[in-house]
Amino acid sequence: MAAHKREPTPMDSTLDPETRPRRARSLATLVEEAAAEVEELNPIECQRWLALHTNALVIDLREPNEYRDGAVPEAIHIPRGVLECAADLEHPDRDERLTDADRPLLLYCRTGVRSVLAAQSLQRMGFTQVVSMAGGFTDWALVGGEVVPTPPSPFA
Repeated sequence: MAAHKREPTPMDSTLDPETRPRRARSLATLVEEAAAEVEELNPIECQRWLALHTNALVIDLREPNEYRDGAVPEAIHIPRGVLECAADLEHPDRDERLTDADRPLLLYCRTGVRSVLAAQSLQRMGFTQVVSMAGGFTDWALVGGEVVPTPPSPFA
């Protein structure tokens, strides 16, 4: 007689392969796929890119508590969780600074994971010049990139 397989409950271990829910893709896989589709530059390359793209919009995707630690000069704060709403021309919470889909955009987060996923998303929304900073704000600061104090975030 075959054993009856029961449905998992909230009390089941997520480490037990018998009860752990299966996922189609891991975060690492999503990041790898996104990185294959978008342009990623390290912080030194980003500094050069910004010098060539003087009209670029720099977007800090970190959470408000991370943003308080300082930012890349001229960066605007749009947390990753609201980026697509801010970039959607039809959304009531859109950000007017994101109306030009051809404007160069440099995205960064703390380590580069959120920014590469966000860059992929904006490209899918029709933005044509999107760059993600590999290594994020952490590497920017490590290589001596300028860090400026931040005003209070409207998202705090």
